[in-house]
Amino acid sequence: MDFVHKKKIIYDDNNFEEIKYIDHWVYGDIYSAYSQYDKIYIYLKHINIDQLKEDYQKLGLATSYENDLNNEIELLKIFSYYENSLKYYGSYDNKNEKIIILEKYDEDLEKYMKNRNKSLNV
Repeated sequence: MDFVHKKKIIYDDNNFEEIKYIDHWVYGDIYSAYSQYDKIYIYLKHINIDQLKEDYQKLGLATSYENDLNNEIELLKIFSYYENSLKYYGSYDNKNEKIIILEKYDEDLEKYMKNRNKSLNV
């Protein structure tokens, strides 16, 4: 199932301005940014591939980081169909990072993430 979204985000760091660090999630930093091409605000999740690979090796995980990263992207595509989910716009590779582009959440994501992280036991 291919996900086709109404917005066509240009997968190029030169397209984004007003980039602001939001928070760190597992294997990635979250930024808000403005897409000059689409004239919308979006989230950019920067996943450090080298760090992800190193952590998988240290933990001796049976699955590969590539499979898990691809599964995350596939899940984001699927959840994009649901009204109350962040929309997945796409992803691209930049040096040693995978950049995932998501719809900007209407509420304060920083507050949402901090409250959510407080209630999770990992």
